[in-house]
Amino acid sequence: MNFSLQGLLKLLLDTRFVTLIVVSLLGIALFAWVGNALVPFGAAAVLTYFLDGGVKRLMRWNLGRRWAFAIIFVVFLIGYFAAFLGPVRLAVRQGLAMMSNLPRIQATLEHAAVQLPEPAISFLPPEQRREVLERLLPAVTDWTAIVLERGLQGMPEVTDWIAYALIIPFLVFFFLKDKDPLLEGWAKLLPKDRELIDKIFQEVEDKTARYVRGTLWRILIVGTVTWIGFLTLGFGYAAILGLLTGLSVVVPYVGALVVAIPLGILGIDQWGLTWPLAWLAIIYSAVQTLDGYVLAPILFSITVKLHPVTTLVAVFAFGSLWGFWGLVFAIPLATLVKSFVLTVVEHQDKLV
Repeated sequence: MNFSLQGLLKLLLDTRFVTLIVVSLLGIALFAWVGNALVPFGAAAVLTYFLDGGVKRLMRWNLGRRWAFAIIFVVFLIGYFAAFLGPVRLAVRQGLAMMSNLPRIQATLEHAAVQLPEPAISFLPPEQRREVLERLLPAVTDWTAIVLERGLQGMPEVTDWIAYALIIPFLVFFFLKDKDPLLEGWAKLLPKDRELIDKIFQEVEDKTARYVRGTLWRILIVGTVTWIGFLTLGFGYAAILGLLTGLSVVVPYVGALVVAIPLGILGIDQWGLTWPLAWLAIIYSAVQTLDGYVLAPILFSITVKLHPVTTLVAVFAFGSLWGFWGLVFAIPLATLVKSFVLTVVEHQDKLV
């Protein structure tokens, strides 16, 4: 890599590089300005990449594109609305029940947190022991209130979820049906001198498509297995925590830790510090371990090659910029940034 002044000047005078920078800045400005409004379009695009693999597979079996599209879309609609009528509806019901029980859950957690240190301070006289616990209670109360409050922050409004759920199937229909014409139409809006943009897009599209398909399969498998495991244990919030555990695979490393907090709180609320709580933790840990060491390597045979440190930086950086949706799209955005940097460096070396 050559970072000389001469190389930099050549890069700045190159129309392909200038075009790339201008389009990138406009894209960042648009995303920052109306990013929330683009959420259903992003979700529909993700589902389209997932379903497009099925369309291509049917076409390889000598089935016409229209028939392949019709079959895949009908299967998608059945699965989509069956999910909302079944597991998602149950998860929403359990989520609402959890919200209504927050005061009682907080009291249970405070009681458990105060009881926990009792064996460690058993050597103290009764009066001093009582004084320690009385001083500990306000601190525990404040801590649990902060944990519950932060756990509810950053999530989209319920009305937003409902609107997204209704509009996404329509968007998927048009995206899947007219994918190639839409891409060609959007390409016409870009400048003609877009060699670098096309190169980055092709690389990112291929990696993102594989990542999206693998991630959606991970969500389905991890969520279902966790739900069944929790249900077998008799956990009262099996559906909502199964759904959250499945979704946690979208945010590497951090997602599993974040979901573990409400899991532990609700487990303590239901069973206290008993063996069923330990089995709940064992099931959750086993699912996360199998996902990380078995499922993910199988699904990501050609993976998005990002170092774990880079992945964590992307998660925290994009999460701080765009909140919940920044966390969801952290890996594709990191892939885009990586491809952008490597393409620019490679292009500069060619100019020099």
